[in-house]
Amino acid sequence: MCKVIAVCGYKGGVAKTTSAVNIGIEMANMGKKVLLIDMDAQGDMTKSLGVDNPEKLEKTIAEAIAASAELDEDDPGPFNPDIWIMHNDEGVDFVPANNRLAAVEKQLVGEDGGDSILKIYVDSLRDDYDYIILDSKPAMVTLAANVLVAADTVIIPVLCEYLPLTDVDAAIRTINKIRQRRNHNLKIDGLFLTMVDDRTTLSKEIERGLNQCIEEKWKGKARLYKTRIPRSVRVAEAPLLGVSLYRHDPKGKAAQAYKALTKEVLAG
Repeated sequence: MCKVIAVCGYKGGVAKTTSAVNIGIEMANMGKKVLLIDMDAQGDMTKSLGVDNPEKLEKTIAEAIAASAELDEDDPGPFNPDIWIMHNDEGVDFVPANNRLAAVEKQLVGEDGGDSILKIYVDSLRDDYDYIILDSKPAMVTLAANVLVAADTVIIPVLCEYLPLTDVDAAIRTINKIRQRRNHNLKIDGLFLTMVDDRTTLSKEIERGLNQCIEEKWKGKARLYKTRIPRSVRVAEAPLLGVSLYRHDPKGKAAQAYKALTKEVLAG
């Protein structure tokens, strides 16, 4: 049975896209069939998977969503979801994005059922994959709502810096609203720390604060994965080269950390 995982960040710069890409590729390395879907008009995931200029692409998630929105529920007719899928040589399939996605988002705002269009497309692909990973844009707006309605579970990267808890709390409140109103089966699988510097005590303070929030404020509806992603220049370099950490720095601490994190994600 396919599992759809949304990787949601409360803001940019938390290694959200890097995490989605490296978790997905490691799943593929472990023999899983994986599809990554870029849901950010900036196309960062698309670039991270080796596409130099996403703006030149004619078939993207924008066109997939537009086509899904036109389907007749009673008579959907011929619909081939594969035409928007590309393949990456590290073993994952992906649906790219570019700035046309921003125009599609504007069309969905205020439209009846506009937050459920991505689900139509994702559901049409469930039989073909073990895991579908959705890389959501940071802001909790229409496209992010589409991601949460389409997903089964959510994982949240948390930047290891002061004052992240307010932002994480806001993201969790949004996720809970989507669960109550639009997707009753949605779960938060876990949170994980990124850009951790073990030379400081900050990571321990952030970890302590997160665990306290999980226990007292979020009532155990989330958990903190044991794996922490270390701060590393390699993490920033790999997306610029269009490759994963396993290809760019396979023996590095960050690559090994993402392997361990992927095992935790797969364990559910």
